[in-house]
Amino acid sequence: MQYSESVFEELFLAIRGEQTAFRWLMDNDYKELGAFSMAINGQPTAYKWLEDNDFHHFSLIVKASKKHSSSLLALTEMQDKKYACLVGAIHYDNNCKQWLQNKNHYDLIDLALILRNKLNEN
Repeated sequence: MQYSESVFEELFLAIRGEQTAFRWLMDNDYKELGAFSMAINGQPTAYKWLEDNDFHHFSLIVKASKKHSSSLLALTEMQDKKYACLVGAIHYDNNCKQWLQNKNHYDLIDLALILRNKLNEN
């Protein structure tokens, strides 16, 4: 995920259920992030939209974060390991968190914390 800090801020707010942030993502051509936030919040149509629009890594992150083992396996088989480590960090894997830190993916560490909190609400 290559987004600016301000875009990540809007994503974090959208995941927390802030409709203004969700609308901002949708109105500013970050529909994939809007759909991602809705998929994390359990909206099946958002998950389908991610799949239908070739944002497979986002749909895999959603499923793997909810402990779907074949989705996590698919993430680990990708050349870029950041998505697998994002999910690992959600589930308290310190090796993944350290790997993300070493690669300067602090935005993904923050995202992991937001997603962990969201998933623990359910």
